[in-house]
Amino acid sequence: MDSTPVPHQLLHLYQISKHSKKFEPAFDDFYNSAGYEKITDELDGPELEIFINFLDEVLRVKSLGVGLFQKALHALWSICGKRGVLPKSHIISEGVSRTDEKEFASGGFANVWKGELVETNSNRRKVCLKAPKVVAKDGEKERKDNEKAFYEEVSIWMRLKHPNVVQCFGATSKPPQIVIDWMENGEVMDYVQKNPNASRTHLVLGVTKGLDYLHLHGVVHGDVKPQNILVNAKGDACLADFGLAIVMCGKKLTEGENRTARGHSSFWVAPETLIDGRVSKEADVFCYGLVAVEMFKGGSPWGQATAREVMTNITLNKRPDRPKNTEPLGLTTELWNCLTKCWCERPEDRIPISEVLALLNSTLKSGGERHHHGRFRVEVIDWEANDVCNDSNEEVHECSARTFQYPQSPAFGLVCSTPNWNDKSPFPTSSPSYYQVAQDNRWE
Repeated sequence: MDSTPVPHQLLHLYQISKHSKKFEPAFDDFYNSAGYEKITDELDGPELEIFINFLDEVLRVKSLGVGLFQKALHALWSICGKRGVLPKSHIISEGVSRTDEKEFASGGFANVWKGELVETNSNRRKVCLKAPKVVAKDGEKERKDNEKAFYEEVSIWMRLKHPNVVQCFGATSKPPQIVIDWMENGEVMDYVQKNPNASRTHLVLGVTKGLDYLHLHGVVHGDVKPQNILVNAKGDACLADFGLAIVMCGKKLTEGENRTARGHSSFWVAPETLIDGRVSKEADVFCYGLVAVEMFKGGSPWGQATAREVMTNITLNKRPDRPKNTEPLGLTTELWNCLTKCWCERPEDRIPISEVLALLNSTLKSGGERHHHGRFRVEVIDWEANDVCNDSNEEVHECSARTFQYPQSPAFGLVCSTPNWNDKSPFPTSSPSYYQVAQDNRWE
């Protein structure tokens, strides 16, 4: 059977170098044309495959502007979901296996297994395998909805590249499962409870950076909650799970806003989502504000309230109280006031995530209130001998940031030479000459 002839608009686009200044205007003309939907809906067979691989190649151009990225990602997300296809770079045909017989986690729409990915250099990488949940009672509509969501999630997640977004390596077809990086420290609230001295500000900053990246690139997460924030081996918080995500761009904005989520979390949900299921950047920001407070508090911002009580509070425009004893953890008055702006009843009144990020960056850069009475956790190490001093690997000393000064500003565990001591230093005068900052030199 012959494939459908390639429309001249696409032929023209294919002939222009993706690195040329002419490419973006030409892509805009095609994307915004009256015949765009009809042309892409009629593509089939090899021509459909060529088009989705073309979009994927566009998205992989390193110099790609944000505007073009949004349009190309929206086009890919939309066609992959509707047609049940993926670009060839998204498909992993071999080298993936489950390492346990039983899943270790289960959500509303998927089960998660521990797995292994054999990479091209024969390195074996530990991964998570997220597979759509098959429910016997599901009808044809539910099955098609789940299948559509699977293709949409892979198409979005594969092209998101940021330190605070869990990496997606692709998907397998038999069985259908998404292959994502293994996050050593699990869900963020489990991590906080197991590591009470972990920097809450650093964790919240990671979530903020990840969400800002998504929104800048036209992606709405749609399900911001602690269970979808995972912590890697370095202690960085990363956004995961894009099963409810959408891509909004230009003329397609209304389509994105009017799309409803398949489900939502009762404790982290915007009022408009409760009413009609709408998801948007503003709804993401509402949920983010609740999650950030929970991370500082170490527990639900709603206390012991039930799911029904929480939804009633949100509907009636009641919001959580400021948690006590969290200012030493980084929840300053300025940041609290900023987070309350995430919860405005009307979506258009909520603060953009970019402004929250600017405040956090400014506070950390200046040191804020933490500069005067913050503390580093420092592990004293004789670097040359590679032995921990003072008899115990578990021994951790604290000292004032004003009395423990580095000749350089180390980051991520870099070693620096002898600090300048004064009489207030808690370290003995016989301390070794080399020290390594525990917890990646982060504020505690």
